[in-house]
Amino acid sequence: MGRTDQLESLSTLLQLEREARQADSVSALAFLMVNGSHALTPYRQACLWQADSHGSGRIIAFSGQENHDPDAPFPLWMNRLLTRLHQQHDVDFRPMTAQDLAADDATAWEEWLPPHALWIVLKSPEGHRLGGLFLARDHPWTAANEPLLSHLVESYGHAWNALTLRRKRLFTWPVDRFRAGRRILLFVAVVGTLMIPVHQSTLAPASVTAVEPTIVRSAMDGVVDEILVEPNQRVEVGTPLLRLDDRTLANRLAVTHRILEASRTELRQLEQTLLTHGSSHEPLIRLEGRIQQTLVERDHLRALLERIEIRAERSGVVIMDRQESWQGRPVVTGQRILMIADPSDTEISITLPLENAIPLPDAAPVTLHLSSDPSRSHAGRLRYRGFQPVVQPEGFAAYPLKARFVDHTSRPRLGLRGTVTIQGEKIPLFYYLFRRPVSAFRRLTGF
Repeated sequence: MGRTDQLESLSTLLQLEREARQADSVSALAFLMVNGSHALTPYRQACLWQADSHGSGRIIAFSGQENHDPDAPFPLWMNRLLTRLHQQHDVDFRPMTAQDLAADDATAWEEWLPPHALWIVLKSPEGHRLGGLFLARDHPWTAANEPLLSHLVESYGHAWNALTLRRKRLFTWPVDRFRAGRRILLFVAVVGTLMIPVHQSTLAPASVTAVEPTIVRSAMDGVVDEILVEPNQRVEVGTPLLRLDDRTLANRLAVTHRILEASRTELRQLEQTLLTHGSSHEPLIRLEGRIQQTLVERDHLRALLERIEIRAERSGVVIMDRQESWQGRPVVTGQRILMIADPSDTEISITLPLENAIPLPDAAPVTLHLSSDPSRSHAGRLRYRGFQPVVQPEGFAAYPLKARFVDHTSRPRLGLRGTVTIQGEKIPLFYYLFRRPVSAFRRLTGF
């Protein structure tokens, strides 16, 4: 090696040492070790292995890669190989080839690595083994490579140890900075702060609903022929709401009229026969009975036809699904079709998810934040609490709650949705902060 090459190598060594001292994290230093060292001595592959306190370790960097999959076949094999090299404790600067390994490892070496490699142990200034740098290339490593590399890895070990200690100090309580009295005061202050009583609160979805809406049900079995009103339409008492299909009833009524007419004709003929021949009155009695039964059926069908059209029994606004979803749909007696509600008499309907449930006092304060107007809030008081959770259409279980508005003069419009904040009882700040983690821990462990 000429004098110019020596000066260039020394310059490269000093530059690498300077970059190692300026590294601000272990990952940055690891990147420099496996990639920047190539400027001092050429190689094809490099990896950095970090030791742990149990005699094993892990690969934290490969040359030419920012991230690697530790479960891939090559990293797994390399980790086993470097763990064995670390556990041998023979030399700190070890050139090696595939012939130095067992048959299985030699086969894997020939598949993944160049013929020649160099294992260099990285140590702290106190002599603790931090890990090792593994370099592989196509031509052999010689003793001429050892002086510069040994000096470089010594600088690497010093920088690595300093970064590791700095990271540990971030998570170490600086006991030496406080005297006993200050520590006690700090402890008392923390405990006292955690015992400050605060109001427990929870969030839940909510909507503005009518207080006591009138439910309009089907008066009989049938098919909805036409919805005569629209959602949110204002109606008065007696306003036609919907009409059921009357064709089946009309056909039955027409058949009943024909049967009744034929029976009366038969009755007149039978009466004339009795006058002329004086036969038994028993057929006459049976026929009159059938006529009476037919009359009852006719009156029943007429009454049903009068209920084909359903009218409003109170004034208010119509609450229902889209009209198209009801037209032509079969209904049964008593089935709910729509509701009529007073738009000025509203309340808050709350769906409290099971995982958000907290103990709630009577008349607990409620604050409604509407999605359509999040800048405003509406205060309320809890008036009803469901004691059994109900499975919602979305698939989660929730407690049904009802709350009345405090300000009766500015209630929001019927049908609006939003989120409510429900204020519970006072609890210590510690419980307020750690209720969810403790609950999750209990679910996982069973304690």
